[in-house]
Amino acid sequence: MLKRWVLVMSAVVMSAVLAVGTMGKGGQNVADWHFGTSAPLRVVVATPEFRRLVPETAQFYRLATGFRFTEGPAYLPDGTLVFSDIPANRIYRLHPNGKLEIFREPSGGANGNTVDAQGRLLTCEGFVNKRVTRTNLKTGEVEVLASTYEGAPLNQPNDIVATKDGRVYFTDPVFGDPKFKTQPVEGIYLIKPDGTLVRVVADPVNQPKPNGLALSPDGKWLYTTDSQRNVVRAYEVKGDGTLGQGRDLAKMEGKDGAGDGMRVDEEGNIWATGPEGVWVFAPDGKLLGRLLLPEVPANLCFGGPDGKHLFLTARTSVYLLRVQVRGARYW
Repeated sequence: MLKRWVLVMSAVVMSAVLAVGTMGKGGQNVADWHFGTSAPLRVVVATPEFRRLVPETAQFYRLATGFRFTEGPAYLPDGTLVFSDIPANRIYRLHPNGKLEIFREPSGGANGNTVDAQGRLLTCEGFVNKRVTRTNLKTGEVEVLASTYEGAPLNQPNDIVATKDGRVYFTDPVFGDPKFKTQPVEGIYLIKPDGTLVRVVADPVNQPKPNGLALSPDGKWLYTTDSQRNVVRAYEVKGDGTLGQGRDLAKMEGKDGAGDGMRVDEEGNIWATGPEGVWVFAPDGKLLGRLLLPEVPANLCFGGPDGKHLFLTARTSVYLLRVQVRGARYW
C-alpha cells in the first residue's frame, strides 16, 4: 500500500478557503480551488487572441512553497493534485482545501506524472529507479511498465503522456551525471497496450535531449520539447502508434530555463515551459503569448472542476492560474 502522511512543516506556506464542490470523473466530489497567496505574474501578449485565453483579470496564486525542485503536476480524478519534488525524493498530494500530504516517499526519483484513461497514475521514476510505473489509486498497487530496453536500463524517464486507447509515450533523456546514460541515445518511447516497448524517436541531431511531451486533442500529433535546442517539435502519430518524421514547430529563447514540460488545451494550443516562463503557441507554431512567473517553471497541467485551472510547478513552489480554456482530454 502507498504510504500517506499529513505533512506539517513551517517551510510550506499555505492558506485555504474551501469552496462548493462539483462532481468529477467517476462521481467523486471535486471541490474548486480558492486558496493561496496572490503572486505577481507578467503576461506578454504576442497576439490579441492570447487575451481570450488569459484575460487581464486572470487570477494567479502561489498555492504552496518551501520545496526543493517541483515537477510533474498531475490532476487526479478525485480532484486533488500530485506533484514531484525531485531532490526530496517525494511525491506530494495537494487538496483543494489546502491540505498537503506526502503521497509517496521514497518516490524512486519521480519526475513527470500523468493520469491514464482508467484514472491510474503514471510516473517517470527517472532519477533513482530509472523506470516507468503505474499506480492503481484505489488499491495502491504499483506496476512497473518499463525499466529496460534491449537488455539495458533506461536512461532517466522524464515525462509522460497516455492516450485513450492505452498507449503511453515517455521521454528518456539524461541530466546531470553522465553515468545515467545507459542507452545509446536519449530517445522517446512508446509502451503499447500489450506492454511492448518501442523506441519511436532516436534523433541526436534534431531531438538531442527530449523532455516534455503532449498530444493534440485528436491524438494525431505528438508534441515534444527539447532542453538542448529549446524547440517545440511535432510528430505525426501513425495508426500503430509509431511516429512520422518530426519537424521543428516553434523556438523558445531566453537565458534562464530550458524547454521542459508541456500540455495542450482543448483548442489545440500548446502550453510549454521553457526559458524564463511559459510559452503558448497556436497549433501551427505561431506564438500567442508568454507567462513570466516569479520562479522559472518546469512543468504544468490543466485541472480543476471546470478544466480551466492551470497548475504550474516552478522551482520551490506550486502555482495556480485561472485561464479561459480547458485542457485537452484524451479519453
